[in-house]
Amino acid sequence: MPWSGSRDYDVDVSHAEAEVESALSELRNKGAKVVFVAGHSQGGVFAMYLARRHKVDGVIAISPGGDVGNDTFQENLENLWRKQGNWWQRERVTRKPDF
Repeated sequence: MPWSGSRDYDVDVSHAEAEVESALSELRNKGAKVVFVAGHSQGGVFAMYLARRHKVDGVIAISPGGDVGNDTFQENLENLWRKQGNWWQRERVTRKPDF
């Protein structure tokens, strides 16, 4: 995958996006019914970006990092959160304690 430990940052965002979309399509063609994107640090931000632009069933963002003060970063996250319908607030409100 682009930007993995063995490849570092060897392609730009558009090429990385195309490569991931190709991998997602290949998984679906092989019968995958549910696909997630995942990333760590900058890859976590990229996973959230991909989820906003492509059909995926979930995102795993591990310690997403980046310039959170950047306007583009904030706009993309805000749109992703709106798309997800504030799921974290619903979970917090409706979840019952385990005890």
